[in-house]
Amino acid sequence: MKTNDLHSFLQNHYKLSYFLVFSSLSFVSCKSQSIEYVYEDRSIILNEMEKRFDVKERLNIFFESGFKDENVRILIDSKEKYNDNITTDNTIGLAKNYSFNELPKKDLKINLPELVINFQVEKLKDYKYIYIQKKEKKYFVLISNKPHFYY
Repeated sequence: MKTNDLHSFLQNHYKLSYFLVFSSLSFVSCKSQSIEYVYEDRSIILNEMEKRFDVKERLNIFFESGFKDENVRILIDSKEKYNDNITTDNTIGLAKNYSFNELPKKDLKINLPELVINFQVEKLKDYKYIYIQKKEKKYFVLISNKPHFYY
């Protein structure tokens, strides 16, 4: 092999190696911090007990299981509304809840230590409750009109 051919081969080999390493690291980091969104049926009918626990506020965010002294920032229309450290009370399965009388007009973001959860405001207009659970590095977000019970 000529020197130029060898040099070219090594350059391409290094480029390919860097690309593969970077791609695999990107995949791992995206996979380890995933969010699963579930939108329940909007037209759900509440039973009598659920009606008693249904709240008047227009938007309610509940942080449920898996939180251990983690900083949570809630931004509505780019304005910080809450900035708290939360920990799940495992006896009832709730870390903290926040209630708002009005829906966001342009954006709702929840900043967590590992990622940001963004909501499409248009999709939230017909819902009252957002439930967020954490299991290891995966987040489960349930958007619903049905209250959960904590006792």
